[in-house]
Amino acid sequence: MKFQAIRTVALCAALFWSAGAWAESGDALLKKLVEKGILTQREANEVREEVDKETAQAIETRDKMKVGGWLDELNFSGDMRARYETFWGRQSPSGLGPFDEVDRTRFRLRFRAGAVARAGDWTAGFRLASGEEPTVAGQGSDALSSNVSFDKFGSKTQIVIDQAYLAYQPGGAAGLKLTAGKMENPFWESDMVYDPDLTPAGFAEQYVRDLNDHWSFFANLGQWVLAEDNITQNNGVDSRGEDAYMLGAQLGYTWEIKQLELKQTVAYYDYLGLQDQAALTASGNTFSGAVNRNSLKTSRSGTVVWAKDYNLFALNNQLKIGYLEKLPITLQGEYLRNLATNEFQDGYKIGLKLWDAKKKGQYEIGYWYERLEADANFSLHPNSDFGGGGTNAKGHIVQAKYNLTDWAYVAFGYWYVENVDDFVNSGGVTGASTANNQFRLDNRLQLDVGMKF
Repeated sequence: MKFQAIRTVALCAALFWSAGAWAESGDALLKKLVEKGILTQREANEVREEVDKETAQAIETRDKMKVGGWLDELNFSGDMRARYETFWGRQSPSGLGPFDEVDRTRFRLRFRAGAVARAGDWTAGFRLASGEEPTVAGQGSDALSSNVSFDKFGSKTQIVIDQAYLAYQPGGAAGLKLTAGKMENPFWESDMVYDPDLTPAGFAEQYVRDLNDHWSFFANLGQWVLAEDNITQNNGVDSRGEDAYMLGAQLGYTWEIKQLELKQTVAYYDYLGLQDQAALTASGNTFSGAVNRNSLKTSRSGTVVWAKDYNLFALNNQLKIGYLEKLPITLQGEYLRNLATNEFQDGYKIGLKLWDAKKKGQYEIGYWYERLEADANFSLHPNSDFGGGGTNAKGHIVQAKYNLTDWAYVAFGYWYVENVDDFVNSGGVTGASTANNQFRLDNRLQLDVGMKF
C-alpha cells in the first residue's frame, strides 16, 4: 500500500514537471526516502523504472493532444438546462374538432458545448447541441430549438452542429468583423423577429465604433441561405432549382449618460426567392401548420407554396434606467412591417423588465405584450415558444429568473396566446381553412433550472 502510494505521487509529479526536472528532483526524493528507511533501494529502483516508463507514455499522449502553437487563445464553454413544460386549454379556431389539443406535460433537456480559437486576426468557433430527430427522413433538426423531450422509452439523443464559423477582424480596421459559416445571429432584434436559438448559415459583416464616452455607432449586414434547389411554382407548374436567401442591413446606436442607456436600431430584411416556393418548415421542405402561418396557396400539382413576398422593416428600441439603484428598469419596444403586402402586415412587441439577474442572488421579472399578424414576418423565424411559433398570434408573456450562483439559475415563463385573425390564405391545405391550424388559445408554462460552464 505504501509502495503504491509513493508510486502514484511520483507519477503525478512527473506529469506536472518536465522530464528533465523529474530526473533530477525525483532521484533526490527517492534517495531521501531510502535514507530514512521508508523504501529499500530495490523498491526505489522499481519506482524509478515504472514511473519513467509511465511518464513517457503519458507525455506522449499529452503532446498528441496539443493544439497548434500559433493559437493565441482557446476557450471552451457550454450550458445545460432542464425544463418542465405544460400546455392547457388549447383550442382550434371555429371549433375545428380534429385540431383541438388535450392538455399536455413534458420534460425537456438542452445541452450545448463549444470552443472558440483565436490566432492573430482570425477566429474559428463551433458549438454542438442536443437536438430532436427530424420528423421527416433526410431533413435537418429543428432550426429554432435545441430542446430534447424525455420520450421514446429513453432512446439516445442526437448531437448536432449548432454553430461552425470563421471570423476575420483585421487589425488595421478596428471594429470590423467578417464572418462566414453557421453563426450566432448578427442582428440585434427582439424574439418577435428572430428566435434567440436561430443560428443562420451564410455571411455577416459587422462594424462598431465608439465615438466618445457617450455615443457608440454600429452597423450589421447579413446574407443568409434559406433554401437551395427548392421546388418553385411557375405559372402553376412545379419546377426545381430555385434558391432562397435573406439579405439584411441594420444601423444602430447606443447613447449612455449617467444612469440612462438608450439603444435604437432600424433594419431592412429582404427575403428573396420565397414567393411561389414550396412552403418550408423549421425542420425541412414540407408544409407544417404547426409553425408556418404565412399566407399560402396551392399549385396545380397540389404543392403548397408561399403566396406573398417578405420585405421587412424593423425598428427596435431599448431604454435602461438605473436611477433607482435597487430597482433597475429596462423598457423595450419593437415595431415590424412587411412592406411587400397590404394585409396581415404589422407586428409590435412592448414590455418592461425589473431588476437584472447577472450574479448570485440577483433576480429579474418582466412582462411583454406581442401582436404579430400573419404576414408581418417570415413565419419560421419568430420565437417558437410564443403560441407554438410562427405568426398570426397575439398575447401576454411573463418571465422571471433567479441566480442561485454566478453560473446556476432557476427560471419561470408563462405565455397566453390567441389568434390575431381567424382567417388567412391557407392554400387549400386540408383542415387549414382557418388560420393555418393555429390554436385560438394557448396557455404555456415553463419551469427551468440550468447552469453554464
